[in-house]
Amino acid sequence: MLDHIVALVFAIGFPAITGPAYLRRRAQMLAGNPSVRRSEYLETIAWLSAMGVAAVLAFVVGDRALSGLGLSFDFTFRHLSALLIAAIAGAFLFAQAIAVARDPGMQKAARESLESVREYLPRDAQDARLFRGVAISAGIGEELFYRGFLLWYLSQAVSLPVAVAISSVLFALAHWMHGYQAVIRAGLIGLLLAGLYLLGGALWAPMLLHTMADLSSGAMGQAAFANASDNRKRTAPIDQDRG
Repeated sequence: MLDHIVALVFAIGFPAITGPAYLRRRAQMLAGNPSVRRSEYLETIAWLSAMGVAAVLAFVVGDRALSGLGLSFDFTFRHLSALLIAAIAGAFLFAQAIAVARDPGMQKAARESLESVREYLPRDAQDARLFRGVAISAGIGEELFYRGFLLWYLSQAVSLPVAVAISSVLFALAHWMHGYQAVIRAGLIGLLLAGLYLLGGALWAPMLLHTMADLSSGAMGQAAFANASDNRKRTAPIDQDRG
């Protein structure tokens, strides 16, 4: 029964509850209200942390080995190979974020690619600190649930390829409030992370790559949109009647 509750609460309840709440706040976040954006960060951290804890708790209560959830501590060549792939991909993403921070041309391209989630991205140092919490809780909590628990749960009823497809679709739909582009992107990322999980046989590599991807997206968004705000202020027309 606990397995069914965890699956329903987080696969269905999470996007059904958080999505409408996010949309109600979106206008205020777009208007530049930092307190609303930071409240959204804190609520997201709470949900994603609960997601990961619930996934582990379901296995512990069910007296199942945590290796079935993807938490294997037997670091084989297979595990290490997946970790190396994740580290290389993550390093590339961080290098891209650094390049965006230094190049105004790349900042413009980043603004275009991140437009659908611009209201959620950090604008200053305080935002960035909280966003790092979101990235870490997503990298751990979402991987424990979508790639660990949900793949195992669905595999009890369907084949593994079907379970991968369903879990990736549910992961994509959890991002519906950001628009169809975010849904498509999340679905493809979900498939990639599931493939990395199956390649390595453990969640460590997907957790690492997911966390690094979110951290780099936050850094890239902060550089792109914060600099755009600064540029608008510097180039704003001077009020000729002032003084």
